[in-house]
Amino acid sequence: MIEIPEQGRAKITDDLTQFKIEVPVRKNWIVVIFLCFWLCGWLLGEVFALTTLLSAKTPLVANLFMLVWLTGWTIGGLVVFSIILWQLTGKEVVTVESKILIIEKKVKFFKRKKMYDVQQISNLRSHRAAPSTNFGNQRLSIPLGKNGGKICFDYGMKTVYFLNSIEDAEAGYLLEKLRQTRAFSRTKARD
Repeated sequence: MIEIPEQGRAKITDDLTQFKIEVPVRKNWIVVIFLCFWLCGWLLGEVFALTTLLSAKTPLVANLFMLVWLTGWTIGGLVVFSIILWQLTGKEVVTVESKILIIEKKVKFFKRKKMYDVQQISNLRSHRAAPSTNFGNQRLSIPLGKNGGKICFDYGMKTVYFLNSIEDAEAGYLLEKLRQTRAFSRTKARD
């Protein structure tokens, strides 16, 4: 039986005012299920720590330790919750408007947005992620953080990576589409 070629994950919108690529995060269900179970245990620890902290019988030193521990524990739970939310609802959006490249990482209620002057972008290229960034066959991307990508460019003395949830072949295709936009067609980004 012949395998059917994959059509890609990106949704491309191109009109007179902007060029947009939207890519949903590649879901890693093993990680999502594990972290959901972990959050159940986390919740038990959170409740236990709060009841101990609010208990009138607990000595002051124990309360201070519990407050420090609870702060770290709460931050850890929020990070895990954000990873789950990113895995379930996250997407990367790349927009080219006029002479601005906008890279956004969006989850249900939050987004991180970076804007770049297209005239300052150089060496727009595809990038193969190192095998160590893979979890099984799936890349584990961290929400709203720096986690690499399949396309990159130089911006001053910094390299910017984006679009982590695509395959190498799709990266090449999207790279050509980006280069064909009016904003990039006459810049040094083609180097």
